[in-house]
Parts: sequence; C-alpha cells; structure tokens
Amino acid sequence: MRILFVNQTYMKWYRGANNFDHPVNGGSWPREHGDDCADVYNFLPFGREDGVLPLRLNDGAELTIDGTLCMAYISTMRSKDGTPKNLHLEKIRDCQGYAKSNYVDDVLVVFCAKRPGDAWPTVVGWYHHAYVFRYYLDLVEPMGESIYGNIIAKAKDVVLLPMEERKWRVYRASKDGFGFGQSNYWFANEEQSPKVKGYVEDIVQKIEKYDGDNLMDYSLCPNCGSIVPRGVKYCDQCGHKMFLNANAVSLDLVEAGSAILLDIARAISGKGVVGISEDEFEALLKGVKYTAVAVGVGTGTEAAPEAAEAAMQSIVSRITDKAKGILLIVSGAEKYLDMVELKKAQDAVQSIAGESAQIILCANYDNTLEGDTIRVTLVACE
Repeated sequence: MRILFVNQTYMKWYRGANNFDHPVNGGSWPREHGDDCADVYNFLPFGREDGVLPLRLNDGAELTIDGTLCMAYISTMRSKDGTPKNLHLEKIRDCQGYAKSNYVDDVLVVFCAKRPGDAWPTVVGWYHHAYVFRYYLDLVEPMGESIYGNIIAKAKDVVLLPMEERKWRVYRASKDGFGFGQSNYWFANEEQSPKVKGYVEDIVQKIEKYDGDNLMDYSLCPNCGSIVPRGVKYCDQCGHKMFLNANAVSLDLVEAGSAILLDIARAISGKGVVGISEDEFEALLKGVKYTAVAVGVGTGTEAAPEAAEAAMQSIVSRITDKAKGILLIVSGAEKYLDMVELKKAQDAVQSIAGESAQIILCANYDNTLEGDTIRVTLVACE
C-alpha cells in the first residue's frame, strides 16, 4: 500500500483560523506569524461536486480531478536560499519507480499533529486515494482565491477525526528509533526499523475499521463554536444562522494595499458596474485603508445574498467603528446576476454592517464560474 505520514500544526477544524480555532505546535512559524499558516485550510472543501478541476503541471501536462476537493499544504525542507525543496515521491512506500514523476496517486496520506499538552503527535485525519505532488501547486479555485498545496483528495475520501478520537500515537525517530525525523514527511519505510511494518499495519487497520464521526460532515458555528451537522440551517446552541449553499474565506491583503482593489475596479469596468463609474470607483479607493476582506461563494437561486451574508459574518467582528464603507462585488454567469438578487445581496450586507455603512455594489459577469455559482468579494474600508 502507498502510504505517507505528514506532520502539520494542530487545529480542531483546519478550515481557517478564527475565534475558536488557532494553529498551535507547528514549530517556529505559528509562533512568529500567528494564524498565517498555509496548513490551516488542510481540511477545507472547495469546488463543486459536479465540477472538474484542471491542474497544469510543470511539464505542461494537464491533470483533471472532478468533484468537491480538499487540498493540503505540508511544508518541505528548504534550500539554503529559502526555496522549498521538491518532495521525493520515489521514497513513498511502493513508489520506487516514480523518481521522474510529477505526482503519485492513490496514496493514503495520514495527517499527524501534536495536541497541546501531549508529548508526541497523534493521527488527526487522513486523505484516502490522494494525489501527492513533487512540488507545490498554486491553484485558483471557484471563489477566485489562490490555493497553495501539494496534496489533493476528493472530499468524500477525507476524514477529520473529532478531538476525542485523536489518540493514535505517532512516533519520533529521535526518541523511539522510528517515525518522524526533522522533516514533516515520514515515508514509513521498513529500512528505518523492523518495528515499522507492524506499526503501519496497525494504523491502516484502525483507519479501515474506523466508523465514528467525521468532522467533514459538520460545520463550526461562527458565533458560539458549536459543531452543527451539515444541512442544518440554525445552530442548536445559539440559534445562529448557518449557510447551506454558501461559504466564505477571510483574506489578508494588508501588505498588498489598495492596488489590489484598483485592479478589481479595472476588472469590472464595462461589465455591469452598478451605481458608480470606474473613475469614481478608483477615486474612492485611492489611499483608502480597510479593516477586512472576505470572499464568499454560493450555489443556487439564493447564492448572491447568502454568499454575501456568509462573507460579511466572517469579517464583521474585525470591522471597526471607523469603517465608512463596504465594497460589495458580485460575480457569476450573466444570466444569474439579476438585479433582484444583487439587491438582496446588498440588503444582506447592510443588515449586518449597519445603516451607517455605505455599501457600494458592483456586478461582474464572470463566465469562468461553473453552473449557477455566485462569488462575492467584500472589502470593509476605513
């Protein structure tokens, strides 16, 4: 069996950092950079069940994977100049013939992390039938955001264990004679120790027999932190509204500055700008500061307002009382962007942001989105 053990920061959900979930025990990076870790999204589904993701590889070849996916980032060792080294796929069990390949498929990737207070890492979840890549891929997914990673699997083949089930110990070579060394990858080759074979067989057996809860089937209430089964519209604990057809990701564009927003203005020029010209838009944004940026995506007739509301809720806690305006950009196939839906999206944002916030609504007919997907970008400006 092709199997690979990987080490990451510890989180409850791995769907982005928030008030209830922060990365810990991931080495120097979380200590120095806080929540800005690439592996905080390792168990965040993206894409559409009926969609297809085309991957352009370094050699020009194209690989397509269909369905809703998860993409993980696991840090490799770095060269002296700081560039990440390629992953040696040929070191993965039963992959000796892949020394020149860009990827290996059908790998069981076991994700490990050290819980706060524990002396060793434990298994937190796994990707069945995963694609493992030699180098990092930089993808643009349906929300228009960049996803950076080197392991991909279909979301239906992904399991994230509940916190109380994360008790299968993973070993360290320095202490136990086998297991993880200095790298975040353990290839579980039997040459490391005679104990490896029995240990790996035990872990595989536990994975195959596991029939408990999978956190991939639940959402985290952004208001109280309770777990809510997917498909349930309101949190049982606090009554907070969940979103059945939309989700959102918060972004950090502080370093990029307002130039990114001006690029957005140019992109939507002549494509359905509502209530403001490109010149007026650029004049408004020159020198502007903003408190938060979020992108939401939804599917269905209520996609625009629900995605807007989901995105707004993801950033509302970071908007200060100095916020003077919110830029709302809705994009999708032209036939799905009727003014009724756009007005609903604006009203959804206004109801959360408050009447004093000025809402600037723009529509971008983005025909690259599949089906009836609607994408929303929110920028809270000061």
